[in-house]
Amino acid sequence: MKPTPARTLTRGRRPLGVAVTFFLLLVTVLAAPPVSHAADTTVNPARNSGAAAVASYEDGTVTDGADTEAIGSPTVAPSTTYPTTYSDWQNGLLAGNGKQGVIVFGNPRNDTVVFDDKDFFMARTEARPHRTFNTVSQDNINKIRDELIAGQYQQANQLAADVQGYQGGGEGSKHPGYKMTLQMPDAGTVSNYVRSTDYAAGVLKVNWSDDKGSWERDSFVSRTDGTTVQYQAAPPGQKETVTLGLSIDPGMNLLNKGVTYTTNNTTDYLNLRAKYPNGSYNAGYEGVTRIVTDGTKTFSNGQVTVSNASYVLLLSLTQRYNSTYNGGVPPSRSGTRTCSSRSSPD
Repeated sequence: MKPTPARTLTRGRRPLGVAVTFFLLLVTVLAAPPVSHAADTTVNPARNSGAAAVASYEDGTVTDGADTEAIGSPTVAPSTTYPTTYSDWQNGLLAGNGKQGVIVFGNPRNDTVVFDDKDFFMARTEARPHRTFNTVSQDNINKIRDELIAGQYQQANQLAADVQGYQGGGEGSKHPGYKMTLQMPDAGTVSNYVRSTDYAAGVLKVNWSDDKGSWERDSFVSRTDGTTVQYQAAPPGQKETVTLGLSIDPGMNLLNKGVTYTTNNTTDYLNLRAKYPNGSYNAGYEGVTRIVTDGTKTFSNGQVTVSNASYVLLLSLTQRYNSTYNGGVPPSRSGTRTCSSRSSPD
């Protein structure tokens, strides 16, 4: 079965005003029952093939001990399509641990993995380091809450917009960090393709077959270790070749806003360091990936190629840094109640 590109999904839901979004999220969180996520618990190598790879790597013997739920399980969501361009990133598969996350597209031989972090916001500017709002009265907060409960979203949104007095400043909008590309040489026709999310184990899988045999690429984000794990083993009796690189895609709308980046890759590590526009306290962010394999690693044209390998294991971390900004909130903001369209920290 030849994989085909995914179609963008649309929902016939009327969008709500941005000024009321925070209140809806708060109501949803308060009303929702507690949910247990696999990524929030200690990784169990017996159920998580990626975790098994890490565990076996730590004891010196890397193996592929996949034992996650099979396709057809109620906890596994399969798909036979995948995004082919960055603009279709919404159809990628998601995994995260509350701090960092990934979006896996699932192209078998030319995959894209987007890396994100909860702290990846456009940096504050030195001209306006703090976001300013009006102090909102308890009476108006009660009115907004009551109108939301009554389903009067337009009225609630208008009142929130009227009283918040948002003047800009502080952290900007949320954004993706960068992408990793994984490229493999052609090995005949791709068949039996499926990508899936195992919600019980927190694992993203990309499976396919070609002239070399059956392949599986696993990804998950460990909360225990704070690390994104990617693992791919060659089919029995075969060796694999994969070329790895990091970059910021123009579709992320960062380069056109003045974000710059450098890559400092070696044969052992991939590294991307980004800097926000000038006048942002030299703030930026970084991603680093350790390459673990029994194959040969070579460096060329800014990318690392692993060849003649029976497995490739990638361990990644992301981090935001504020550089010369020392933090703090002006005394006038201390202890005030605010009503805003965003809940991002200053």
